[in-house]
Amino acid sequence: MSRAIDAAIATEVMGIEISSAVAGNNPIVYWLQDEGGSLPHYSTDIAAAWTLLGVKGFLFTIYQHQDFFQVDCWYTEISGGTYSIKSTRHKTARADTAQEGICLAALKAKGVEIPDE
Repeated sequence: MSRAIDAAIATEVMGIEISSAVAGNNPIVYWLQDEGGSLPHYSTDIAAAWTLLGVKGFLFTIYQHQDFFQVDCWYTEISGGTYSIKSTRHKTARADTAQEGICLAALKAKGVEIPDE
């Protein structure tokens, strides 16, 4: 997976502000704007991906098949401070790893276009 996926997860799902820079032909470097730390590897590190399961408004089911993982994600958008449901979306992703599937399903359920590699 790409760091662009990790950046989209940070901003669109986790609500974290990030910064990025590129120098010459080197890959884009991302970092957390407020904390100044490095961007978590949500799409390749299961511990980082697992933190998405605790984000308010998201519900995941993860199925391990023989040669892939299927992740279903439901995202419920809450309206204002009244806790009334504005909308609910369900999306499914298939991936080689659970962490990759979690990231793809979360972005799809949130309505975010999946960044290119």
